[in-house]
Amino acid sequence: MEFDNTNRVSLFQPRDKKDIMFDGTINCDGTDVKAIIVKATSRDGKPYRNVYISAGPIYLNENKEKETIPDVGGTINLLGMAKRIGLYWKDYLDKSTGETKQMLSGSLREVNTDYLANANQNGRNEYLDAKNGTTPQITQAEVTQEQPKEEEMNDEIPF
Repeated sequence: MEFDNTNRVSLFQPRDKKDIMFDGTINCDGTDVKAIIVKATSRDGKPYRNVYISAGPIYLNENKEKETIPDVGGTINLLGMAKRIGLYWKDYLDKSTGETKQMLSGSLREVNTDYLANANQNGRNEYLDAKNGTTPQITQAEVTQEQPKEEEMNDEIPF
């Protein structure tokens, strides 16, 4: 039986030194996205740079009441979908160095959508639009649905 990695998270300390070279905003089709450029070195020693896009803020849970509460968590946007992320600190043995290091491990789950109960039939929600600072675009289907239908003129005399 194969292990299912669906919605699992495993984050490790970097193998090599990585340097943030630039930090800023990329505007894509009118939407600002936070991004950084990181300089790193490949396993064969060649330097390269990667652009990393912010998925959203996560927060350290400083007042954990139970062990089942994640150490780090938040709501992030991955591939256009909002997900809750819950992460726990774990120690692991790095086989290549023999050192004990820390990692973050956890899972993704669906965002509670109870607030969508008042969304209109098109799936729109004023709360959500205000929270995200978005004004949704009207699709052609919605324009067609919202326009009153014109009745065809009947020029025939009924007798």
